[in-house]
Amino acid sequence: MNQGKRVGIVGAGNVGATVAYSLAMLGTCHEIILRDNKIDVAKGKALDMSQAAAAVRSHTVVTVAEDMSDLTNCDVVVITAGSPRLPGMSRDDLLSANAEIVGKATRETIRRSPNAIYIILTNPLDAMAYLAMKLICSGVTKSAASSRSPSFSRLSSSTRMTILPALMSAMISSVRLMLTFDWWSNRR
Repeated sequence: MNQGKRVGIVGAGNVGATVAYSLAMLGTCHEIILRDNKIDVAKGKALDMSQAAAAVRSHTVVTVAEDMSDLTNCDVVVITAGSPRLPGMSRDDLLSANAEIVGKATRETIRRSPNAIYIILTNPLDAMAYLAMKLICSGVTKSAASSRSPSFSRLSSSTRMTILPALMSAMISSVRLMLTFDWWSNRR
């Protein structure tokens, strides 16, 4: 019997909930599993999304992972968990706070869903996608990593990162691997 696709989403804030809702409405997967530190909020969102999906005749089921161990055998893992950038907070401060969160989420899920495609949507996006890629490459050879950042397209099964030539408009600068889009934006 062919099992449906499972999507695990770590972080049920605005971005995570929007991703989950979009997937539920489109019916592109069989099961969506939300994981957030605020379990009750995630349960409320999951219930709303499941009922909305049923109303549009989508067969997607939205559940909540009370523990990271519930994110087992996911086909796709989306990591949106992280601290928002607060007023007066530098990019370096945000990087430090979110590197710990994304690192932990990646390490926890990679053990449970080693063959999943990983999508990282936590800011600073470029650095978090790079961190997740390094963690995935160090432990698993069959995973894929991507982010919405133009410089990171996909991690192949040979653990090499390939970059789409058409998207080669960003350049990596500084020791922190910050992406600068000055060259690209000035070309328009």
